[in-house]
Amino acid sequence: METFSSDQNTEIQTYFQENGYVVIRNVISDDQISSFMENYERFKLSKSYYYRSQDTNRSEQVAINEQGFIEHSILNPTDLVFQKKFRTSVANIIYSSAISQLLTTITERQQHTVWQTMFFDKSTGTVAHQDHYYLDTEPAGNLIACWFA
Repeated sequence: METFSSDQNTEIQTYFQENGYVVIRNVISDDQISSFMENYERFKLSKSYYYRSQDTNRSEQVAINEQGFIEHSILNPTDLVFQKKFRTSVANIIYSSAISQLLTTITERQQHTVWQTMFFDKSTGTVAHQDHYYLDTEPAGNLIACWFA
């Protein structure tokens, strides 16, 4: 799989246009990742906290499985009202200038709207699918997804 660094604008744009996806490495800073991980570990200790789960489509209590992962994915973690530090660390990544600049490189648009965010601590076993069946734009075809590994 071909990967790019965030300063390879022409290559990123060309690869995306030809393949419909692009992998860009090292976009998020070590400080942002450390902050996220620290706040996420704190969030996992909030056993009495409930959140909306993407995989069950209902409110779920924080539950940790045998491997130490949250059992159910989080729908829109930037909306977690009583988890300010975790919510902020997620937002600092999703809404970062580095991500915005890369989206502009790919789409040639200056502004983007975040429609939905999800956090998966473990695989939910999602089968291959196309999100445009459930989510898209008017006119169709202007939806873009970012996946942070």
